[in-house]
Amino acid sequence: MWLDQTQRVNWGMIKQLTVCGVAFLNDAYDMFAINIVAMILGFVYYHDAPGAAQNTVPKKWDTLIKIAVQIGCLLGQLVLGRLGDKIGRTT
Repeated sequence: MWLDQTQRVNWGMIKQLTVCGVAFLNDAYDMFAINIVAMILGFVYYHDAPGAAQNTVPKKWDTLIKIAVQIGCLLGQLVLGRLGDKIGRTT
């Protein structure tokens, strides 16, 4: 729905912009918050690790956690976008 010079802003446009903005905010929050979550996981599960590894998630697990978030975002966009097109565009 493109806005040209003859159209006026209506309630549907405002609602659509709000829903898209909230979805974008949620995705961005999840991707940035995973760094803090990884640090918290280190304090919770690796508090008794020896030496410098104390309170830190091992590097390979830290990387896998962060990759899983990115893959989850990609799959969510593809699957939910397809479902939105299939179900949402029927009306």
